[in-house]
Amino acid sequence: MDQCYAHVIGTFSDADTANWVVINGLTIYNKRVSVTKCKKEPIHCLKCQGWDHVTSECVIMNKEVNICGTCRARDHWTSKCTQQGVTYCTSCRVHNHTSWDHSCLTFLRKIEELNARDSANNIPFFPVKESWTWSSVYQFQGH
Repeated sequence: MDQCYAHVIGTFSDADTANWVVINGLTIYNKRVSVTKCKKEPIHCLKCQGWDHVTSECVIMNKEVNICGTCRARDHWTSKCTQQGVTYCTSCRVHNHTSWDHSCLTFLRKIEELNARDSANNIPFFPVKESWTWSSVYQFQGH
């Protein structure tokens, strides 16, 4: 009832159409909305808060232990955290942000590593034959 924003993920049948939508946006219920390409994010375990594996493959923690990504407690999932105002990042070992914070320096480093392995992840368009779709900075081409 109090929700002000939502996110929508859409798919398109071809890259040219998707790029057109990224450039021009969409109109949904008479409201103009901007569109960005979804980018891959590093794999993050929601059980131990570690990197490069998922919960179902986690061998770091035993079955009974879940480390909360918000407060670091070892007795509940992040989604069940009730610790108001308590934050801890297991990657950085600091109390000024959570383990799931997208401004976390470890997360940002992991994004850079992912982008280095997959250069198309760091560009705003879906690469097609036009060279401007491969640029990390879009310059209007008169489309």
